[in-house]
Amino acid sequence: MNKDFKVPKIPKELEILREGASGFHPCRVFLSSLSRHHRGPETVTEFLNDGMAFVPVELDGKISVLNLYNVIAFRDISRQVEGFGKLFQLTLEKARLFVVQSGERLPESRGRTQDYLNTEGTFLEFVFENAQFYVNKRYIISAVDQ
Repeated sequence: MNKDFKVPKIPKELEILREGASGFHPCRVFLSSLSRHHRGPETVTEFLNDGMAFVPVELDGKISVLNLYNVIAFRDISRQVEGFGKLFQLTLEKARLFVVQSGERLPESRGRTQDYLNTEGTFLEFVFENAQFYVNKRYIISAVDQ
């Protein structure tokens, strides 16, 4: 392949919680240096909700192609974030209960919990213990407003 046609990738350090795992483990994903939706690099949310089922992820120094269907959540602990959105209590399949805040301000048209959970994409952004979480909707059993 001609190198002129490759889009440079930006490694992003995250932690991953996979089905059957005992907890979060360090990993690295590779974001595009050019977003299709805005100026600048691709965000983690864009990467996870791009529609690809299988993505390259570095685990324990080796690149694996993982099926996102079996990923419960990713966590970004690289910076402290403040929650500013609506509070939810999430019950996740195969995981514990979380009280989280939405990772975005919900407009009136999507202000209800149900509306937020039904937005497009597989992964939703939440803030928990000052870290950004990306939770796979497939694993959310219930959500209660707090």
